[in-house]
Amino acid sequence: DNDNTDCYYIGTMITYPEKEKWMVVDGQQRLTTLSLMYIAARDVFDQTYRDRPNLNFEYKFSGTKMKLSEIGDYMTQEFIGTKNKPKLLPKESSKANYNAFINGYIHRLGSRPDFQTKAKNKFRVVQAFEMFESEFKEKFDLSTEKGIQGLADFLDNSLDGIAINMTEVKDLAQGYRIFSSENTTGLKLGNADILRALMLAHADRKRLTKNEMEAISANLKATMGSLDSLPSQSIKNNFVRHFWIMRTGTPMSKAKLTEQINKDVSKLSDFNSMISFCTKIMLASGYYGRKAINPEKQSYNHLNKILTKAGFKQHIPILLALGHRNDVSNSDYERFFYFFEILFARMLLIGRKRASTIEPYAAKWAKEALDPSNSPSDLLEMWLDDAEKKIDDTDDTTLITSLKILTIENEGKLKLILSCYENLLSPGSFDKKIFSDSTVKGILPDVNSPNDWEQAWSKFSVDDYANKLHNQIGNYVILESDPKHDLNTDWEVKKEFFGNSIFSSTLRVSEIDSWTRATIKQNSKNIASKVIQGWRYSNLRHD
Repeated sequence: DNDNTDCYYIGTMITYPEKEKWMVVDGQQRLTTLSLMYIAARDVFDQTYRDRPNLNFEYKFSGTKMKLSEIGDYMTQEFIGTKNKPKLLPKESSKANYNAFINGYIHRLGSRPDFQTKAKNKFRVVQAFEMFESEFKEKFDLSTEKGIQGLADFLDNSLDGIAINMTEVKDLAQGYRIFSSENTTGLKLGNADILRALMLAHADRKRLTKNEMEAISANLKATMGSLDSLPSQSIKNNFVRHFWIMRTGTPMSKAKLTEQINKDVSKLSDFNSMISFCTKIMLASGYYGRKAINPEKQSYNHLNKILTKAGFKQHIPILLALGHRNDVSNSDYERFFYFFEILFARMLLIGRKRASTIEPYAAKWAKEALDPSNSPSDLLEMWLDDAEKKIDDTDDTTLITSLKILTIENEGKLKLILSCYENLLSPGSFDKKIFSDSTVKGILPDVNSPNDWEQAWSKFSVDDYANKLHNQIGNYVILESDPKHDLNTDWEVKKEFFGNSIFSSTLRVSEIDSWTRATIKQNSKNIASKVIQGWRYSNLRHD
């Protein structure tokens, strides 16, 4: 902008006041870059005066006239500050090299402190300074009075022409909440990133020693390493939420979570409390993958698979808490999963209640599970009391009526229902490990339109298709493995195929002479009546 009349918008800056300083949540790189631009310009003015004292005239700068020998000192005072009292204090990794520039190439000393590392070209701070210094010397002829005034005009225009939308928040937690939703141009901050940032910022404010800071950083790095091994970014972010649910015993919305993290971190008064807190998080992050999300080496992995694929997630903080303990046996886990299954089936799957109905109790149970004074059997008794007396008020008859007419397409939900049915048909011999890898198939043909269906099996009408008869529970069977050939064939072929299955439901289906509307409805009724008997809390009390 040769005319120095334009305005350049550089985005939103999020800040909050802390004592006599402004803390920057968003805008750190932009402020550092601008500061380096002024530092480079200050040094160029000083170098020019040192090399050409004959150009020590008065120049228009920052609304007044001052000599070339005065501009550098003025810029230090107004825009840059000194090493002991800087206008901008960068993050720890940039501080040493930034400080090497802040005192400047002072014409009275003719030197600058050494950089922290010999590989100075690897540091963005150094690169930015050297780029600005080079550009100023190239763009402005500093051997002339006109060139020096041109540089001063450019800097004046940057002071007036660079526009920033400043958002003031009350604290770091609120700032990160806004930043995580507004930060659309960069990587979105996850809960784990926010936790690490809050922890390091708090440690920095407490002025820990270098060794203490390194210990905190190493601990947080180990936590992030455990989380990076998880299957997806969303699961990684859920760890922090589940950790705080377990810790507090209450559900955590995104806003409440950030507030609670900030509150808990702020209570840490010294290095010992910080490292202890970080160690708890690090250990929990290790348990999270191995024992809560993907417990491949645990005997209850197949139970977890069936339940999570059906859509139940509220039990994960409880599993995280149980993972901290050494007194939970395989039989304890089986009983816990049976409880989770009953709760999910009665309340959410069939009862159609909102997940928020049980979330406060699931959070409370997670905190109770973390308390070693509660034995596994005590925990189950407390949770059964909560479920029967405080949460679940739906009677069996209502659930049977709902399930026999319920239409379901989700394979996870279907597998959960048929898992209970198979177990009740073959008590003691049903292998859930094999079942967890099985597949669910509908008997009616899998077609794209009702006309195709009517053509394939003429006894079923377009109205049947519209009423989703094919999605009623009585139309589904379990197969040990996914068939490699098309099963959209007539009933006689399907009967023969099902007869080779290891599961009781498919064996019984193969004995049916014809597959009709009445057959599906009767199967739905039989399955509903049977599984509701299996999904009673009293079954666990009598175990």
